[in-house]
Amino acid sequence: MLHRSILALLFLAPTLAFAAPPKVPDLAFAAGAMDNAGKTHAEARLILDHTRLQSGSTFRIGILLSLDDGWHAYWHNPGESALPSQIDWFATAATFGALQWPAPTGFAEMDGELLTFGYADEVLLFAPATVSENASGTLSVGATFKFLVCKDICVPFTGTIQRDIDIGGVTHSDESAYFERYATLVPPAAEVAGLRLSAEIQSVPVGAKAPFAATLWVDPCAGGNRETCADISFGSDLKQVFFHHLIKGLGMRVMSATPAADESKAWRIDLAGMSGRSFDADKVERFGGVLSYVNALGQPASAEFSLPFVYDPAALTSTAPGEAADDDIASAQAAPPLPLPMPFWQVLLFSLLGGLILNVMPCVFPVLGIKVAAFTLLVHGQRSHILPHAVAYTAGIVGAMLVLAASVIALKSAGTAVG
Repeated sequence: MLHRSILALLFLAPTLAFAAPPKVPDLAFAAGAMDNAGKTHAEARLILDHTRLQSGSTFRIGILLSLDDGWHAYWHNPGESALPSQIDWFATAATFGALQWPAPTGFAEMDGELLTFGYADEVLLFAPATVSENASGTLSVGATFKFLVCKDICVPFTGTIQRDIDIGGVTHSDESAYFERYATLVPPAAEVAGLRLSAEIQSVPVGAKAPFAATLWVDPCAGGNRETCADISFGSDLKQVFFHHLIKGLGMRVMSATPAADESKAWRIDLAGMSGRSFDADKVERFGGVLSYVNALGQPASAEFSLPFVYDPAALTSTAPGEAADDDIASAQAAPPLPLPMPFWQVLLFSLLGGLILNVMPCVFPVLGIKVAAFTLLVHGQRSHILPHAVAYTAGIVGAMLVLAASVIALKSAGTAVG
């Protein structure tokens, strides 16, 4: 029970907010994600860890995203639906490093049909930056952002925010505490965290609607004595265990997370998924993501890893293998695959049944009588009038269905789980 409570803190950690958001200049603030009633549900603030800098020095810049209760935005891989969050920095005389992403949270959307990754309540997405050597006077910095903010509905939140930094001298801002706190929530590399990651891929999809299955082995004794190295644990809420990096056309979920059968202190995580139309195994080079776990001190922790996407298990190792875990890795069993797609005849049968049910609905059935009456009137008309009417009627139905089908195909091309 204690471990479960601690693990819950891990998943809430990215969302725990300060007492009140910092005060920023008007141009560094934006509110958005407006619903149909005209109420906004998200705020973005451009914050800095310095208000005054020397030319050639480094600083951190970030967007502090604050969300209303129950609303959330998305990670760089949003999961099985939605859109990734995007930030583009700009400055008059500075360069920017990689965007830093705190460990995300898993959300079960549409009654659990979709698993997405993101942030609730509050998150700081930030990056390091370097001032140009020849900068002087005032440095203007800013960002253009795109978020999708969701609760019962999803609303886009886009905008541009900016502010100035004085060049000359060094002054830390009151906002630097945000960077210190959220920097601790950015997952370190697995090797830095003392974890050895290895994997077996048991099933690689060929074409669309094909199963994917893999097993991850998490060894906390990388380079250490197995009798004295630290224990780790994973919680029972499987949607909070592993957040995979984006692989185009391939989604996956954790099916189980269990300790190894021996006393190696390793953990086994079974993954299963299904490919989409855009998946091409020959174009996938890396396989990885973020693991969230409880460390030996009972504290929430996370680690990020990336392995080559190859079929030889011996090549899927991020660090030197541990002696005691090798037998476990070699004897890993296949993760349970997802169900195969429904046969085509069943699809046709259920489509026919659905059409029959639709036609006896109170909102549709009375219309059938009106259409039959209209057809009886056409019987007495001239053939030259009947034929164009029939062609237009058929073209309208077929055209509407083609437009609907094209829209669904376009949406599925943009995301892996639309429709």
